[in-house]
Amino acid sequence: MDQGPTSPLPGGDPAPATSSSAASEYYAFPLVPTGSVTGTGSARGEVQVNFGTSPFGVSVSADGSYRYDVRVEVRNLPDRSGGEFVAWVAKNDLEEIRRIGPLNDAGIASGIVDWNKFIVVVTLESTVEEDPQRWSGPVVMRGLSRSGLMHSKIGHGPFQESICLALDYGACRAVGR
Repeated sequence: MDQGPTSPLPGGDPAPATSSSAASEYYAFPLVPTGSVTGTGSARGEVQVNFGTSPFGVSVSADGSYRYDVRVEVRNLPDRSGGEFVAWVAKNDLEEIRRIGPLNDAGIASGIVDWNKFIVVVTLESTVEEDPQRWSGPVVMRGLSRSGLMHSKIGHGPFQESICLALDYGACRAVGR
């Protein structure tokens, strides 16, 4: 049964992390604080990305896209007074956004994504909706998948800014954007 692009295990428990390997270290990417919430400047985080587990060796969605296990780990966040830190995944153009889930007491949230290029954000949500379509609180941390860093300049005119520039990703400047 397909649970959709992001989903915890039944019962609300996060999906289990897969074992670490050289490939997972390569696909991991950092989360950096945005400075939009007081006290989060010293927060650090990482997103670990592993190929989804499957008895057949490769896990794919109904449309044939690879499925990835995503584990968000954040350290040094301030007390959650007045809210809850929630992890989200979005396509690079922000057209599709899905909730991974709240960070647990250890600062971890896990889920599944079947997009090749994606952004992970952690927000501070003041209320917890049953099935939110988008975050409503401020973005506390953000990160871009390794594959999201690799994009062509096709479709980007010389006077247009790409979404990664709008989110202040230094890697875009490194490739001339």
